[in-house]
Amino acid sequence: MKPLDLSGKKFGKLTVIEKSGKNNNGCILWKCQCDCGNITILSGSRINLGKVKSCGCFTGESAKKRNSTHGMTKTRTYRIWQCMKSRCYYEKDQAYQHYHGRGITICDRWLNSFENFLEDMGKAPKGLTLDRINNDKGYSKENCRWATYEEQNKNRSGNKFLTFNDKTKCISDWAKEIGITKTSLGKRLKDGWSIEKSLTKKSRGIYLEYNGEIKSLKEWSKETGINYNTLKTRFFKKKSPEEILNTPHLLNVTYNGKTKSLKEWSKITGIKYHTLLQRYKNNWPVEKMLILLRE
Repeated sequence: MKPLDLSGKKFGKLTVIEKSGKNNNGCILWKCQCDCGNITILSGSRINLGKVKSCGCFTGESAKKRNSTHGMTKTRTYRIWQCMKSRCYYEKDQAYQHYHGRGITICDRWLNSFENFLEDMGKAPKGLTLDRINNDKGYSKENCRWATYEEQNKNRSGNKFLTFNDKTKCISDWAKEIGITKTSLGKRLKDGWSIEKSLTKKSRGIYLEYNGEIKSLKEWSKETGINYNTLKTRFFKKKSPEEILNTPHLLNVTYNGKTKSLKEWSKITGIKYHTLLQRYKNNWPVEKMLILLRE
């Protein structure tokens, strides 16, 4: 079969001039001139298959153009754009199933153009992240915003919104407002409670009376500064209210018409606080308890 004559033909930026011998494999070589003026020798197969379109200058120009288009390849905004594409289209991305698997896509304007993404969204503000307003729709200018991590967490597909008394809030916000945990509120709803009952019924909790005041252990914990779990442990050990709420601010002793905390009496008498506390627990008379005994 007679080989094709490529003389005078144009391939990309290359114009074939003439034959230039053969290579070690017996393939015909062609002398080509690039639009930039350079001369290069190429095999006919490489030219015909379109593998080479210039002397190499086109590749360099393309790389230069890519690198100088926006100059933001090392910025946080660019990384956000790359990560957006990865979780939607890269099968090995850990989040792929939660995005591509749910039909989340990227609009054509953004998919292959960081410049368009940058023009529509601007640079990523510090402390904010890319968020889809409607969690069931894809990435586009109309459906995206820069949001705080808290705002984004509220907007996750697994979050649920409740409307009560003309107010609509996510479960975590309702839990904060009524003073229970998000888990507790979620369990109420899962157990079939109505929204009204879930948001109005007080938490059972543990209540304790001291000095005529009845409060939950959580309230006592805030007032005394004692860890809630510590109070709970003391409660189930059936300790007295005084022992449960054992704190210098609440354990008061009256002597000679003066009422002071054990901490204050400790400073006045020079007796260590823990010594006074032990005497108090052992029901020592006040007169004896506040005497510095010497052996």
